[in-house]
Amino acid sequence: MGTSIRGQANVNDSFENKIETINRQIDKAYIDNNVEAILSYYNSYATCMPEYHRTLHNKSDILTYFQQWFAATKSNNSSRAIYSVEKINDYLIEIGTFKNEFIKADNSPFVYKGKYFRIWKIEKNKTLTILSEIWGSDEDLDRAQFPFIKNTELDIVSEYFANAKIRKEIESRNNVISNLITKRDGEQHSTFYSRDAIYMPYYRPMLIGFEKIKTYYMDHERAGDINIDSLQITPNRIIDTGNFVFVEASYGVKWRTIDGASNGVVAGKNITVWKRNDKGVLMIYRQMVNHD
Repeated sequence: MGTSIRGQANVNDSFENKIETINRQIDKAYIDNNVEAILSYYNSYATCMPEYHRTLHNKSDILTYFQQWFAATKSNNSSRAIYSVEKINDYLIEIGTFKNEFIKADNSPFVYKGKYFRIWKIEKNKTLTILSEIWGSDEDLDRAQFPFIKNTELDIVSEYFANAKIRKEIESRNNVISNLITKRDGEQHSTFYSRDAIYMPYYRPMLIGFEKIKTYYMDHERAGDINIDSLQITPNRIIDTGNFVFVEASYGVKWRTIDGASNGVVAGKNITVWKRNDKGVLMIYRQMVNHD
């Protein structure tokens, strides 16, 4: 079962306190350009999903990413604020906001504000390691103005941690969602979210609750000047905890303007926590997406 940590006592509060402490240490590491300190908090099987970068599937690639980030930026301030932490079996899911004020390599200032989503693994000794992480901006972000970080070579994607039945169930849900997106049926798409869902889209603040998510999708996926020719969602890792299923995935969207003047492919990735409702159907409970 999932248990909200906020307002709870004893062991649950201790986990949130641990995360608060780690976040302060990570903030300091950004100021100090301390790659090793940041890397020390990642699980051996960690997945990291930076904005405007391919998914990093191992600690070696995560190290290379942060080395490049610190070579391209100098942070003057870094801070995180936890919105919620929830314990699910041997995992914690953390949602929050961040602000990083830094100087780019060309000496121009940049303020990077957004939200983040983490899945922590509770180890046998009660220490915490980051298993999955994704972050992205709260507002429109010009890729050309963002610090450029070279993509590492493609790596072998983490294997599934769930059985074939769960994998098929997730893929079936994703196939229906893909079909609804190509039809631009945002209202029906929103029905895949639980009433207490939190969705974190690219270039927008987090959306809390079903009604806000529904409003967003009815606007974002309305018929207009763009046609979606296809959408492919590819799960890369699935962790089944019973009532909750964690999924890391990549996606690719083929689009074109109605007049045929422009077309292209948008690639990205997401972390999704599915929760079974009282009928046993998987509903999206927490989700965040960003662009490669």
